[in-house]
Amino acid sequence: MQTHLRSISILFAALGLLVIVGCAQLPIASVNAPAYNYWFNTNGTIVVNDTVTNLWTGGGSTGQGLTAIMQSRTFQGQPPASQTGIFGYEYRLVLKNLTGADNVSISSISFRFTPISTINGNQVWVVTSGGLGTVGPASANTSNGNVTFNFNPPVSLSAGAAQETSTYFFGMASSQPPQNPNFGIDLVTLEGTRTISGQTLPITYYSLVRSP
Repeated sequence: MQTHLRSISILFAALGLLVIVGCAQLPIASVNAPAYNYWFNTNGTIVVNDTVTNLWTGGGSTGQGLTAIMQSRTFQGQPPASQTGIFGYEYRLVLKNLTGADNVSISSISFRFTPISTINGNQVWVVTSGGLGTVGPASANTSNGNVTFNFNPPVSLSAGAAQETSTYFFGMASSQPPQNPNFGIDLVTLEGTRTISGQTLPITYYSLVRSP
């Protein structure tokens, strides 16, 4: 479900304060690899650190017949690139080896990410060519330090032999370095549906990522 831009401004005239609450849409740019690497290094090469975590369902159960991972990729801009000192963060969801269900679809991924840096007028990029994956977020929004990526069409996997699907790498930047994943504040929520014997029900998966 797409969340539209909305904000409520409350003016406290006596104090001269402007408070804005609500949900803000994030501009998204489609990029090519390795062209966008030059934002972070003028030689077009970036040194990355990858972290991979499994998905699980409520109560600490495994993926209920679904093998799936969240990949986090981090790197830092090097002088004299335009994003010198800025940290890049990229993410990719991989679904594979589904058993015990007809289909699983993920429609949104949410996690904490703050602060967000703006690059060339955009706050999210999606590597739609020159990289891995077949589907990217259609929209993204932020609220109270949490970012939600919405997929339309969703990321879907049907039961079958050796089937696998993944998102494109999608990324954001921040002035702050990556932190080690923490169950208390870095939990990723993946909302979707699971179809078994023709009956489709909502399901929530969880994972961890690296973020500022």
